[in-house]
Amino acid sequence: MQGRLFVLARPGGQAEGLAAAIQAHGGRVLLFPGMEIQPVEPAPASAEALARWHATDWAFFVSGNAVRHGLPHLPDDREPGRPSIAAVGASTAQALLAAGFATVLRPCGSEDSEGLLACPELQYLHGQQVLIIRGIGGRDVLAQGLRRAGATVAYAEVYARVAATQPVEPFQQALASGDIAGICAMSTETIHNLFDRLGEAWHAALCRCCWIVPHPRVAQAASALGIRQVVQAAGSSDVAVLRALQERYPAPG
Repeated sequence: MQGRLFVLARPGGQAEGLAAAIQAHGGRVLLFPGMEIQPVEPAPASAEALARWHATDWAFFVSGNAVRHGLPHLPDDREPGRPSIAAVGASTAQALLAAGFATVLRPCGSEDSEGLLACPELQYLHGQQVLIIRGIGGRDVLAQGLRRAGATVAYAEVYARVAATQPVEPFQQALASGDIAGICAMSTETIHNLFDRLGEAWHAALCRCCWIVPHPRVAQAASALGIRQVVQAAGSSDVAVLRALQERYPAPG
């Protein structure tokens, strides 16, 4: 990675760890968020779902943002081990463990909702109350799978994804120079936001770049836009993305 430039499109405040790791391996970094994350005051339905925490059998956190912005809304007197806790992905699980949860169920296979739904613990949930803590909107795959297993599902939406507003000129300059070795984008929404922000005039230049993504679904969305080089990391964690970059650009010798 020596001297190569990588664009990190994670939301503000969430790319510094990966940036430091890339720089430690000799790479250069341009931070250009594809979106920003803002906490929101839970709507009445979400607030009611959070208030039933003690009667909930399972609580699912869909992302690190769900952990970061959901924990302040949980009751202070929550009991250890209830509800059971699950995380969509390794980095989300690590955030929950760091927050003091002793046991966290994480995906058995792929680091996504489908991988989590494959876990034996979630095959029969008849009569159980489930809470999914997430941002406003998003996929319903997890809820649908849990309902098929017999659970009653409620959402608590604790953050919103909003458009980033930073100047686009540094990104445009890097694209124009042909200096970008890779763009790291962790969601389909991020990729679409970047294309929308730069506009049609930069579509071809974006498509010529190598994109590093965490999931086949995101890789498929990138290819559908015309991106020619897509590298799929084994997840969205800093470790997984850095390993993908190291494999793409191995150290000489």
